[in-house]
This record gives sequence, C-alpha cells and structure tokens, in this order.
Amino acid sequence: MRKFYATLVIFSDVLEHLRRPEKTLRRVSSFLKEDGFVLASIPNVTHLSVVLEIIQGRFLYNTIGLLDDTHLRFFCRDSVEQLFNSAGLRVCHWERVSIPPELTEFKSDLTSFPREFIEHLEILNPEHNTYQFVVLARMNTGLAEHITACLKEPGGEEETVSGGIGNRTIFDAARRARDREKSKDLEIARLRQVIKEKEQRIQELCRQGGS
Repeated sequence: MRKFYATLVIFSDVLEHLRRPEKTLRRVSSFLKEDGFVLASIPNVTHLSVVLEIIQGRFLYNTIGLLDDTHLRFFCRDSVEQLFNSAGLRVCHWERVSIPPELTEFKSDLTSFPREFIEHLEILNPEHNTYQFVVLARMNTGLAEHITACLKEPGGEEETVSGGIGNRTIFDAARRARDREKSKDLEIARLRQVIKEKEQRIQELCRQGGS
C-alpha cells in the first residue's frame, strides 16, 4: 500500500477528547513530511474562571467550553509542550485565544473576591486569561526560530521552508482555526443574550399577571 505524507495536519479541538493523544500524535507524525507541521488548538484548564470554580469547591462539567463533558484530558501550557515532546514533536510557535473570566461560560464574578487576591492569582499564572492555546509543531527543530520570526510578520512576502509549505499558508491555517473559535464564542454570547432577554420577558409577564 502506498504511504502518503502530509505537509500540514490540523487538530482543531480534538486532542483533549482522546484517551491517549500522545499516541495519536506519534502515529500522525510518521506521516509528516520532513518539513511538515502539526497545527492544534487546545483548551487551557488553568484559565482563571476554572481556578475560581475550584477554589469555591466546584468542578462541574458543561456541554461546552473548558469543562466540556466530552473532554478526557485537560491541559496547561507545560502539559501541552510535554504532549508534543512525547510524540517527537516540538512546538515552534504559540498563539492564544484570550477571554476574560466574566465572559466565559462560568460568568465569573470577580467582585466577589478581594481584588488583591485576584491580582495575586494573575501574577502567579501568566495564562490566567488564555482560553485556548493554538500551537504549531514540527519534527525538525532546526528551523524553529526562523519559522517563529516569519510567523510574527504575516504581512511580509511568502517564503518557502526547505521547498515545503509556505509560511503564509501556515499562518492562514492558524488564523482560520482562531476565527472558527471566535465565531463559536460569538454565537455562545449571542445565545446567552437571547436567553437573558427571554428571561426578562417572562419576569415581566409574571409581574403583569400578578397585578
């Protein structure tokens, strides 16, 4: 059977749903070209909204978000890096989807905690607002610094790494992944607003009925 090799493999909100994601990554890496990449988006379980839930003695699963009830694995920045390293890959570029705690599915009320306490937690955890990591990893680490520098300049001319995929193509793939997540977040926010308006309408009808 002919074996096909890929230039780019995308895991968009996939790895956290697998029992052994490192095994899947190792398998996929065997199909990567020498200058191929893996692009992945992974939720950050150390987001401040989750930390505040745990501090209050809660770790409740949801149908969406950071504690999605279909998640089998949870990741912080260090464990994301360890995951890829265990598969023989190296993360050469990091991006983040940032959402403040009060706008997540937990609707965290920061005012219920002392401000000094919140500030202390934020200092301890630089990723406190990181809702999701978007990482780019590769097998050959020799060009990692060059790739990172190119990705920081998406407006520049497209270059080709070792005759392989262009940096513009890589950046566009990462941007599309982030855009999908932003669209999802906007839809969630819209639905919350619809629910809020309906709840207000119900309360208004109840008041009218009782008068």
